[in-house]
Amino acid sequence: MISLCCSNCKQEKPVNMFGKRKNIFRGYQYFCKPCANLRNKLQKQSKPKGYYYQKAKGYQKKWVKDNPLANKKSILKTRYGISLEQYQEMVTSQENKCKICINYEVVIDHRTNKVQMLSVDHCHKTNEVRGLLCQACNHAIGKFKDDPRLCRRAANYLENEL
Repeated sequence: MISLCCSNCKQEKPVNMFGKRKNIFRGYQYFCKPCANLRNKLQKQSKPKGYYYQKAKGYQKKWVKDNPLANKKSILKTRYGISLEQYQEMVTSQENKCKICINYEVVIDHRTNKVQMLSVDHCHKTNEVRGLLCQACNHAIGKFKDDPRLCRRAANYLENEL
């Protein structure tokens, strides 16, 4: 069996005690797994709690701010399975208006200080995209749990109260 010498504890150990690493000539880490685990643990303890999370969160926020279009494209594809071009076609076909109230979006995005894009409304059971809504209508449908019976009862209630 092939063995390697750990750079930390200087002991000869079997190759399965080392993590694989393709970009190193020998193909394995320089430290055995127990030494690597101890080293990582000590390194994490030396940092304040939440350091790595905050660092990653900072990078993410900066990337989102610097790449708003790429971010929107990624969200559309991962959450709803549509491309940015399909979203733009929907915006054009709806004349940039909400499908329910037929008004323009008025909510300002606090990150960009621009009017927010219309929200993609979708069925939570089938994940099928239904249309684009303003934030107010999207929240209203969400509060009614996407249940048409609740929406009808609310409409009846409002009509009878007036």
